[in-house]
Amino acid sequence: MIGFLMLLSIPSVSFASEQPPLNGAGEWDIIYQGTINANGGRTPIAYSGGGDVRVCINGVNAYNYVSLRLYSDNGSGDSVDDPVLPEMNYWNSNSTQTTRFCFSKIDADFYKDGSNHLAEFYVKSTASFNDNVVITIED
Repeated sequence: MIGFLMLLSIPSVSFASEQPPLNGAGEWDIIYQGTINANGGRTPIAYSGGGDVRVCINGVNAYNYVSLRLYSDNGSGDSVDDPVLPEMNYWNSNSTQTTRFCFSKIDADFYKDGSNHLAEFYVKSTASFNDNVVITIED
């Protein structure tokens, strides 16, 4: 009986996994968000561990046509970077500023390279006229 009582008095302990959880597994994580000029702007490089990546745009003013191009950075200057297809085009045919719009996702695994084993992306933009827009790159 004493042995049984001793077992009941031992507190139970649970051990957490030593592996950190994946950031937002199954959800979109923002790897870059910022404002650029829609007519000639460029984002800084955003780093992806692979999987799906998508680009979103917000704040396009009325009647502006914006074309975005996602590039894979090769570390040797913009002239040798790889464009990621397809080009993303957005036409705001409304008389008001747009809300957030996300383009189709792409598979970033193909673009992982270098010693860090990450894909490095940035976005260049052209537009019908100057406009400050918010670009978000999600992983």
